[in-house]
Amino acid sequence: MDKTIKFTEARVTKLRAEARTERVEYQDEEVPALRLRVSPTAASWSVLKRIPGGPMARVLLGRTDDLAAGEARKLAKIKIGEMQQGVDPNTAKRKRKAEAQRNELTLAEGLAIYLAERKLRPATEATYARDLRMTFGDYLDRPLVDLT
Repeated sequence: MDKTIKFTEARVTKLRAEARTERVEYQDEEVPALRLRVSPTAASWSVLKRIPGGPMARVLLGRTDDLAAGEARKLAKIKIGEMQQGVDPNTAKRKRKAEAQRNELTLAEGLAIYLAERKLRPATEATYARDLRMTFGDYLDRPLVDLT
């Protein structure tokens, strides 16, 4: 069971110093969904809350080195509000990362992915690579989203 305490900077520092062998999780008195996970090597803030009509979700807020207890509490309240509206912050984060990755994909990377996923003869692969290099050589390093 999680240990319930009121998080202050002094207590967080003390809890980090006491961590010896295993990971321990603490719960905040003021915001019960706010959790602090402390291990011998790191400590991080998270929110553990059930999304209405869905599963329990743990949303990482940040490391204790980067986020003070008061800031973590404020951020936790924001995340809890989003989760009560039915939004899964983890899914939204994954979508943002996938979108960013998709926007940065170049023509050369797209060709490499295409050739890796298809079972083409070596001669066909060489032809595709040569034709793209000859015809669209200036565009190989440009993101696909910029090409029209």
